[in-house]
Amino acid sequence: MILLEKNNKLHEIKETSFSSEKEMQLLCEKNIKVLLNLEQIATEYNLANYRFDTLAYNKEDKSFVIIEYKNKTNYSVIDQGIAYLNTLLDNKAEIVLTYNKKYNKNLNKDNFSWEATQVIFIAPEFSKYQKDSLRKNLPIRLFEISKHNEIINFL
Repeated sequence: MILLEKNNKLHEIKETSFSSEKEMQLLCEKNIKVLLNLEQIATEYNLANYRFDTLAYNKEDKSFVIIEYKNKTNYSVIDQGIAYLNTLLDNKAEIVLTYNKKYNKNLNKDNFSWEATQVIFIAPEFSKYQKDSLRKNLPIRLFEISKHNEIINFL
């Protein structure tokens, strides 16, 4: 429950849902630095037989991050995340080329930390099974996002 204090009285701020997955994606991409301390490389990035919602870069770790948005509870996030991770790691040259074009660089795959590559899922909620299935050595992270009028809760 999110409460607003006004004149020493608390008023509940009702949760509103995102109208679409795209609305959530646009909000997160426009604020990717604030939310996740990442730099956006591409939106709707096609690689092999997959389409990543957002391809990003972690400047601190020198690694790539795939971000996927889910507006509804989805039971296949872990297997989707592993498939996306494997696809990215199998196509390092193409990822580096995309990065170089975006930032006008001339780096090669040895300039990046591939073992730090991650997949992030952002959704209003995740199931207990999804949360429990993640271990510290699995490079998949789950963030829950909710909207309460103009207030965004991001955990």
